Amino acid sequence: MSTIGLIIRKLEETGKSGTDLCTGLGLSRVTFNNWKRGNSRSYMSMLDDISQALDLDLQELKEQADEKESRALNLAERRAAPAKPVPVQPEADEPSNEDLLAEMIRIFPTLSHDAQIVIVNSARLMSKV
Repeated sequence: MSTIGLIIRKLEETGKSGTDLCTGLGLSRVTFNNWKRGNSRSYMSMLDDISQALDLDLQELKEQADEKESRALNLAERRAAPAKPVPVQPEADEPSNEDLLAEMIRIFPTLSHDAQIVIVNSARLMSKV
């Protein structure tokens, strides 16, 4: 049995529908139909939430994965893993990280509020924090 098969079986056993599950997860009704038809395996990135919603063992859900679902699960787990920072050594003529930070601290208060927001949001995007 596949993971989606186990999810469907649990829904049937509890008298719930795919719509009930998706509503509880904040997803559209169409999402479940796409899962059943094999058009999407996005559920593989939501197994923790699904297991809680259906009172299923998370490990059991993962163990039921067929080959395609396993690939989707591996991809979802890799995406969820925090990125490892790569230490960057500045070139001889480039400023050090400490120098860059000191310059940022010096300049930041002189910027408009909108410019400060842009810089903070840009930094968040670049660091994926």
